[in-house]
Amino acid sequence: MSKGRYPAASKAIGTVVKAWRLERGMTMRDVTEASHAHHEPINFDYLSRLEAGQLMPSIPKLAGLASVFGRSLTQLTDIYELETLRRAVPKGKTYQMLRGLGLKALGEGDLPKALALFLGALDAAGREKDLENLARAHNNVGGVLIRVGRYLES
Repeated sequence: MSKGRYPAASKAIGTVVKAWRLERGMTMRDVTEASHAHHEPINFDYLSRLEAGQLMPSIPKLAGLASVFGRSLTQLTDIYELETLRRAVPKGKTYQMLRGLGLKALGEGDLPKALALFLGALDAAGREKDLENLARAHNNVGGVLIRVGRYLES
């Protein structure tokens, strides 16, 4: 599948896959060979294009890659979801504005919108180099993720 309307998600997934590969000391050929034990093998050209952010992989391909690296599929699908949410954030807004909008959305029960706005606030706090707001933004994002039932320890 082409990256089409999802260039940020394609790039983010490719970056993570490459980091996992390098972390394990694997070459692209190693990953290709390891993937042949899975339902959707990955060829060298596909992996190269994926790591470059030039395509959006299918769920079966993501599942195979996650398995090769001993990771969960949700780690890769979450990247897609988070990058897609970031597209909904108004551009050029400050941390305070985005956090305020996020708190309003949270109060209205619109958790996806709140998460998107808190992610935008996190990015804005990083651009503004405000460590206190950066910490608050991390807490806001984590709080929404917990509220929607993600990342809870059993």
